[in-house]
Amino acid sequence: MKRKGLLFVALLLLGVLSLCLFACDDTKDCNSDGTTLFHIHNFNKQEVKDTYLSKQATCEEKAEYFYSCSCGAVGTKTFEYGEVISCNYLEGVCERCSKPEPRSTKGLAFTLINNDLEYKVSGYNGSSTEVYIASTHNGKPVTSIGYEAFKYCDLTSVTIGNSVTSIGDYAFYYCGSLKSVTIGNSVTSIGYSAFYYCRKLTSVTIGNSVTRIGSSAFYHCDYFLTSLIIPDSVTSIGSSAFSYCRVLTSVTIGNSVTSIGEEAFYHCDSLTSVIIPDSVTSIGHFAFEYCDSLTSVTIGNRVTSIGVGAFFSCDSLTSVTIGNSVTSIGESAFYSCNSLTSVTIPDSVTSIGEGAFSSCDSLTSVTFSDTSTWYITSDYNKWANKTGGTEFDVTDASNNAWNLDSTYYWYKI
Repeated sequence: MKRKGLLFVALLLLGVLSLCLFACDDTKDCNSDGTTLFHIHNFNKQEVKDTYLSKQATCEEKAEYFYSCSCGAVGTKTFEYGEVISCNYLEGVCERCSKPEPRSTKGLAFTLINNDLEYKVSGYNGSSTEVYIASTHNGKPVTSIGYEAFKYCDLTSVTIGNSVTSIGDYAFYYCGSLKSVTIGNSVTSIGYSAFYYCRKLTSVTIGNSVTRIGSSAFYHCDYFLTSLIIPDSVTSIGSSAFSYCRVLTSVTIGNSVTSIGEEAFYHCDSLTSVIIPDSVTSIGHFAFEYCDSLTSVTIGNRVTSIGVGAFFSCDSLTSVTIGNSVTSIGESAFYSCNSLTSVTIPDSVTSIGEGAFSSCDSLTSVTFSDTSTWYITSDYNKWANKTGGTEFDVTDASNNAWNLDSTYYWYKI
């Protein structure tokens, strides 16, 4: 009788549990801890709410036992299978899952700034190679990473909290083992040489509030960084910002960038194509020099100047679209682009620097949209002042190509 009684109780409990599971199917509050998490499976492209998971994912965990889920006390978001469920911390508490933010990694040094109202990270003497910088310290916000704060540190990953607004000059200079960097959405500026010579850097997530990427910020990150997304918040890319990122194959330039600095992508040997958005007004000197794998370039319709040697020795370049706002093409801008076969110069262009298309061995056709009076000269001052040049007929595309492979300066009035 005891066995039958126990069996009856077990069956009764199983029935109650089943009812609970099906009841939970219609409510978001299905967790014993009272949080408002619910889960959705995707079977045969159909979403099915799941109430019997062996493990539920929380912030900073991977969605391992289900294909996707929605999680959050504030709003919902879908996470793909295997994706880490990220948290957005507000005053130390995750907005999505109401989970406290992890503490900063031990060994970080903090210095009070701004009349003792805020902290900056001023150094690190810890043993961990994985560093997390929390949003607060001693109840006050951490707003900056100071000058040379992590210089020469043996780090592999860095996550920057969502109160930091600036990453100082040389902040992670020569962190040769650094592989991944996550920059919080409050950061607005990345300082000069901030990640200089972080040669093993594989992954960079640039937050959506960054407006300025400083000069040489990611200089010589040349072993593993293959792709890069510059968000729409960024307005300027500093000189040499990504120079010698030798394995960078793709870069997306956000739609708010107005200037690309000198040598910004110098010697990015694996870069294959570039679309320069309409927001950009200037391409700096030697910006894409020696990008040997670059095959196509699209220049947006607000660019007014293409700098000296901007695409110097881009040997694989076969296609160039020059926007209708370009007024000047700098000296040696496309020098030794040996695969370039044809170019169209739009009406807007009024001056072409010496040797802009010199040593382009395959160039056979240059078409001027405006075939009115053009002048050529070998005298820089005459060119700069647009006076004293020799009138030149630009109606013959092949003749134009031959003469552009020369030491002449070109201008029209």
